[in-house]
Order: sequence, then structure tokens, then C-alpha cells
Amino acid sequence: MLNFMKSIFKKEIEAGNSGNELPVVSLLLGSGFSKADGLPLVGEINKRMRSIKEGDIMIHSDGTAFFLNGQINFNEWLRKNERLFVQEFLKFYCKDVIGGEESFHYETFFDYYSGYLNETYTEDNLINAFCDKFRIEYDSKYDELSDNYNLVKRFHNTFNQLIATGLHRAKHYEDVANINYPPYDNFIGFLSHLMKDNQVKVHTLNHDVLFEKVGRVGSLWQEFSDGYLEENSSYYSDVKINNNQINKKYRVRLKSFQNKFDTKLCLFKLHGSIDTYQFNIASQNNDLTRVKLDYGVEPRFVKEVKDSLTGKFRYEKGWQLNYPDFLSGTTTKMLSYGNEFYSLIFNHFKQNLENSKLLIVVGYGFGDPGIDKYLKDYFLEKGGKMVVVTPHKPQSELINYPETLVIEKRMEQVTLNEYISAIAGTTLTT
Repeated sequence: MLNFMKSIFKKEIEAGNSGNELPVVSLLLGSGFSKADGLPLVGEINKRMRSIKEGDIMIHSDGTAFFLNGQINFNEWLRKNERLFVQEFLKFYCKDVIGGEESFHYETFFDYYSGYLNETYTEDNLINAFCDKFRIEYDSKYDELSDNYNLVKRFHNTFNQLIATGLHRAKHYEDVANINYPPYDNFIGFLSHLMKDNQVKVHTLNHDVLFEKVGRVGSLWQEFSDGYLEENSSYYSDVKINNNQINKKYRVRLKSFQNKFDTKLCLFKLHGSIDTYQFNIASQNNDLTRVKLDYGVEPRFVKEVKDSLTGKFRYEKGWQLNYPDFLSGTTTKMLSYGNEFYSLIFNHFKQNLENSKLLIVVGYGFGDPGIDKYLKDYFLEKGGKMVVVTPHKPQSELINYPETLVIEKRMEQVTLNEYISAIAGTTLTT
């Protein structure tokens, strides 16, 4: 394992806590939290992803992919075979595997084809049969079709990028000093209330960067951290300026994960994020440090290193995937909980739950077995109080614990007084 990552593990406890003796309050956010800002729920993602047509998307020569939004594709011929594979593979899965589009769930679908990519398949399975049929049908028109494995691998690269682009909102990256951020004002007021006398540990299952935007609101920004810092980071990329006055590219330093959570308001992204990438996954000296991509920055990173022979600094190229580092699949993502990065994040999750007397859950439907086990084992079984904000009461045994209160409203409908009343009488200190 990399020396950089080893140092992060070694300093995990002191970096994470930094001696702060205030009581801990934990929060868990699901997709319902982001709905008020126009981001899609899981059902809306499923509807968008289950029937993609080849003309809906663009795949550049470098493999980057995105949904077309009314633009004219002047390179309609470019990678058309890959776009057709996206269209036909989804059609095949919905028709021949699950029996209809209405049953499509993008995470279950991810589990299905990931099993193939992880070589847990046989030579005569349905995916191989589909790929062979696809090749026969389109080989006469399009050259250089890959073998079956690489057809699905390229699909995987495109599919994950398309999920990510559906969660991007330019406004979430703006450096605007907001005094407030409707419709999250009551929730932000509640965070400010909690932060007066507590550490607030926010855990989210969402890949979007909405909470990073919330964390930059005037009353919160000085106390917000997410483990990433620009200081002491060795990772860089390029920003390209191209307008009527100047055409220029210049290099900027990027934030990298340094496991620094030393403020009152800390964010832990349990399933990854659309703005982070692993630096280098290809070479023998691979560096899996997570690097945060800012708006307008090219996703091609370099690392500043000191040459051991000359003593001079140079840039070393990284090789990262086209798609950002986030977890998907109902079961596949759980396999990553123990890797070098997510084991660290989930250890924070475990410790935060164990140190909390109060847990606020917003917009989560209790449908993730791995997350539910953490809630049960490290919080609910220890008698903590849980407040759940959701428009519809979930069908889950975790709701039946005696110290659980369900507020059946959307997040933006709950007033500041209702938030405060919900935790009244809760003893947060030991």
C-alpha cells in the first residue's frame, strides 16, 4: 500500500477527532435530502437510465460521455458502435433478463453486469450470447468492435459517467457567499443550532455535491470540513480558458483526501462522490489517493514528485478512470466497504455512531442492508435516539426501536422549531 495512504491510516484517530471534547450528533442523508434542490430520486434515475437511445448521448474519442441536452452532435459517427451497444444492452436486459422496463433498478443492473466483468460468468451465459449477436448485427457497418468482455467494460465506463452527469449542477460549484440557501434554510438553521454545543457528523449516501454547497453557507463555512485539503496536496490538473479574448491553459493545484476532520461540521460521503477520482490505478506504483476535481478542471491529473537522483521536482502523470469514484450496486458496493479508502470512511461512520446519542436521518428509506446493519449494531442497539424525516414512513424494523421518532414530512416542510422540538429532552453527554 502507498506510503501516503499508510500515513493516513496511521493518523486516523488524531486527524479525525483532533481532541474535540464536544458531544457528537450524527446525521444520515439519503436521496430525499437532495430532491428539494431538483436532483433526481432513485426512481427518477431508473427511469432515465433504463431506455437510453444512442442519439441521446455523446462519447468523445477519449471515452468521456455525457447526455446531449438539445445540442447537435456534429460527430454523429464518432463511437457510434459504443452508443448503439448502450442502447441495445439496456434493451436486452429489460426484455430478456427482468421482463420489462418497469422492473429496472440501476443498482441491481450494476450488480448483474459487474458479475460478468468480475469473471463470475460462464461462456454460454446470456451476456455472451447478446454480445455475439450484437457483433454479428453491427460488424458489417462498424469496425474495431471489441471482444465481449471489453464491450461490456466500455459500457460500464459510459454508464457510470452518464449517472454522474445527471447529478451535476453548476451552481453547486459556485464560490458565492450565500447568506442562506432556500429551501434548506430551516435545515441549515438546525445545523447551526446543533453546532453551538456539539460536533455534527454528517454522513451521506448521495454522490452529488449539494451538501458541499450547503456547507459553504455563511453560518456554516468556517466550521465545515470533508477530509479534503488543497494545502499539502501534490496533485494538479489543467484549466482551459477559451473565449473571444484569450485561449490559454494553465495548471492548478487540486484538493486531495488527507483525512482531516477537525471542525464542528464534518461530511463523510459513504458511497463516494461525482467530483473525486483515484489518481493512478494503472502502474506498479499505483497511487489510489482520492483527488477532488473542481469545476472546469480537466480530469487528467499529474503529481508533483521529487526525483531521488537529481533532487529536482517534476510532474508524474496519473492514469485514472473516465468516471468518478462512487459506489453502485445493491450488493457490489458492499464489497468495497473494506478497501483501502472506504474502510477508513466507514470506520469514521462506526465511531461517530458509537459516540452519538442522537441520530437525525433525512430522506433515507432504510433500503441498504449494509448501512442498516451499521445503524442497528453501532447505534440503535445501544439505545440512541433516532429522528427520521421522510414523507412516507419506511417499512423497516429499524423504525420500531423505542427511541425513534418519525416526522412524516419532506425535509423542506419541517420548520426550525419542529427540528428543535424533535430533539428536546435528548441527553447528548454521557
